[in-house]
Amino acid sequence: MDSPISEKIADTTPVIVGAGQWVEHIQAQARPPFSSPMQLASLAASAALADAGGTSLAANIDTIAVVRLFSDSGGNAWRCPFGGSDNPPESIAQRIGATPTHRVYSNAGGTQPLQLLAEMFGAIARGERDLVLLAGAEAIASQRFAQRNALDDDWSEHFDLPLDSREYRTRMVAAEELRGGLTLPMHYYALIENYRAHQLGHDLQRHRQHMARLLAPFSRVAADNPYAWNRHAYDARELAAITPGNYFTSLPYSRLLVAQDGVNQAAALLLTSAGRARQLGIDPRQWIFLQGYAEGPDQYLF
Repeated sequence: MDSPISEKIADTTPVIVGAGQWVEHIQAQARPPFSSPMQLASLAASAALADAGGTSLAANIDTIAVVRLFSDSGGNAWRCPFGGSDNPPESIAQRIGATPTHRVYSNAGGTQPLQLLAEMFGAIARGERDLVLLAGAEAIASQRFAQRNALDDDWSEHFDLPLDSREYRTRMVAAEELRGGLTLPMHYYALIENYRAHQLGHDLQRHRQHMARLLAPFSRVAADNPYAWNRHAYDARELAAITPGNYFTSLPYSRLLVAQDGVNQAAALLLTSAGRARQLGIDPRQWIFLQGYAEGPDQYLF
């Protein structure tokens, strides 16, 4: 029930009312069919709906927005050999019993989850969206496992329904950067990290120890998180050591000091307005407010 404070919140105020996560590890004896990214996203979406409570939530969703998959973010460079959905929002909709009016497939990029959240919050505040599901997933762990073991699968899904597909068409980097060998995100991060090391007066080994001390506490947090991909609590010594499982990727980084892409993970958020949350019977104790947000365009380094 509404508290005296929540009753004072304007009906148009956008709120997060549900959140869900999913993780699926690959067993050594696993064989096809493997869970596709959209299957994992649907499981996270179902968890978000359950978390929100309320009544008939899936049936009231008018917008599903999905973060663009890694395999769809670089042309054919990283295309999944198993195919995929040509309408990811609808793939989720059909699995959770939703019939959205709006289906959005985002641009590529790590900023997209927050950009979608801000966009949809603004649309909710203006009355342009009612109940929005945001979702993202990857099943790269399954894909790579299958490829290593010469296994095949089919993740193709086809729908003749409208889709707001936002393929990235703006050049992100300068030609001088490409000629200089800066072709992948890890090259840029490494360049910045080496500059940090220079500012701190660190040689390679000292800076690796510095980074390892920074990340070790995060590792301990992940060890207690059931949705983390790697739940081993590494200490700083393990993170700094170069081993077969912690090889260099782009100096000064090694494998355990960077984000892992070979995972099977998904997450989802359910968004609406305070007024609609009341109508749907969602407890105000579930409401989460966005206090602030800012964004800016990419700038060339040269």
